[in-house]
Amino acid sequence: MSFRTCPTRHLTTILAALLACAPAPPALVDEALPAPAPPALVDEALPAPARRFLVGNETAHDLFARELAGRRGALLGVGGDACYTLMALADSERAYLLDHDPQVVALHRALGPRIAATPDPEQFLAALTTPPNPELAASWPAITAHLRRVAARPHTWLSDPGLYARVHRLWQTGAVSPVLGDLGGALAMPTIAAHAAHAGLTFTVVYLSNVEESLPDRRRLDENLAALPRDPDALVLRTLHRPDWPAADLWSYQSHALTALLARDRDRLGDLAAILADAATRGALTFTPQAPAHSTIAR
Repeated sequence: MSFRTCPTRHLTTILAALLACAPAPPALVDEALPAPAPPALVDEALPAPARRFLVGNETAHDLFARELAGRRGALLGVGGDACYTLMALADSERAYLLDHDPQVVALHRALGPRIAATPDPEQFLAALTTPPNPELAASWPAITAHLRRVAARPHTWLSDPGLYARVHRLWQTGAVSPVLGDLGGALAMPTIAAHAAHAGLTFTVVYLSNVEESLPDRRRLDENLAALPRDPDALVLRTLHRPDWPAADLWSYQSHALTALLARDRDRLGDLAAILADAATRGALTFTPQAPAHSTIAR
């Protein structure tokens, strides 16, 4: 009787009972997607260099100390342990150490774990009794003698405990990346730029040593430097040998505003001699009175 006269009421009751017994839907969870992995840093396949420079002969990188102080950010450098002094002076947050010689890159990769494991320079130097791997065995006596000379000079990463502490921290936290490659190459430099951009870093310092003196064509170098994420006041640091210039050792030490370098070199000034002559003509080349072996090109 009730079913025939009130079917809707009974159907509503049945549905309500079924809903009451049904499991509750899972709560929506606001899960953040995992962060994308940083782009890989890629070593280039390069022919063995005709000359090797495991041990450098530039001894006065402290001439850059005042302009490097507090720069932070990322550093790109070539060559050996001189880069350690520069990244310590700049208090860099990350360093990319690029070289076209596999043995220089192998040396960085061998020294890095030793630096990370030793909190002071005395311990590091005391542990240099045996080579880290067969690849460096023949060169190890020259390398250790060089490092002891570095420790005997003032204001280096091995003579100043504060500077060593910065280098130690960078290696210990995995913030130093040795990369095999060419400054003008098409592989290593673009991956360095992408890696730094992914980390939200900008380059404040680019150390070229004396590479520019032997470049056959600087077009690819300029393109690679222009592609780096960089601070507006980023500096290029170079060493150069000019017979008529003041020198601290064999070398003169120069800083050049990266933005200014790229802007002027759009006209393809060519080699380093043309860049220096252009700066001198414009009155943009200045020698530091207290340290004439140091010069700047600011515009």
